[in-house]
Amino acid sequence: MEKPNKAWGAEARLKFIEFRLYWEGRINRGDLQGHFGISTPQASIDLKKYTELAPGNFSYDKKRKAYFATDSFKPVLITPSGTDYLSQLELENTENESDFSLRSLIGDIPNFAIAKLPSRIVNAETLRSVLRAIKEGKALEIQYQSMSRLEPTWRWIAPHDLASDGFRWHVRAYCFERNKFIDFVFGRILAIRAERDSEIDPSTDLEWNSWLELKIGPNPTLPAAQRKGIELDYGMREGSTSLVIREALQHYVKQQLGLNRKIPEGEAAPTTQQICLIGEKKITP
Repeated sequence: MEKPNKAWGAEARLKFIEFRLYWEGRINRGDLQGHFGISTPQASIDLKKYTELAPGNFSYDKKRKAYFATDSFKPVLITPSGTDYLSQLELENTENESDFSLRSLIGDIPNFAIAKLPSRIVNAETLRSVLRAIKEGKALEIQYQSMSRLEPTWRWIAPHDLASDGFRWHVRAYCFERNKFIDFVFGRILAIRAERDSEIDPSTDLEWNSWLELKIGPNPTLPAAQRKGIELDYGMREGSTSLVIREALQHYVKQQLGLNRKIPEGEAAPTTQQICLIGEKKITP
């Protein structure tokens, strides 16, 4: 039996309403229409149905023509998860880079498996507070467990963006203690106890707002046939390919590709590092 398409079901639309209210604090009919391709009357019906399921969770603002989460808002259809929210960002990123919709086009799905890695925990309330601070230009006082200190400390940060190194999520923020922009791992933020207005301008984060082009190629000590295999594997043309990344994220990319690794003397280089950094330069994307 063919499975129902949950993306277009009434239950999914109601969960969508609650998701937007929890994470963004507001929703209107246009949000439902744009995401699900439904009519205005159907969007109104869905919002009315949600009101019946969760009375008091939102109120309508006639001036702003939108429904806003109330102070007494409590999810009844979803269990808020930082991982779920961030996976939506990953899906959005992939959607933007794809010529096709990510609502699956496959009719006859083959058997497949995906290698699982340990989950990096992101507390939903912590993520929600950070998102609100970014949107409203606030600074947060957080309790953070740095790997350079034995005990957690309280410090003020002014967050401005989220970033992923491919394995875990960070918040890019100005650290008032260190007087510089750095990355804070979400899982190491133990608590948030205060907020205040922030005077920090995100445009002054020069590393975040600068871009690098990294040119990579196969290890030149590999035999020709193996170099060709690496070129095909990475989609290289004429022996190289380029990655365009924010300067603030270069360390993560180089680390994961092994481009920063020093090969011990006597160790076979090709078996240790199949690709190499050919060059890098600052660019304007």
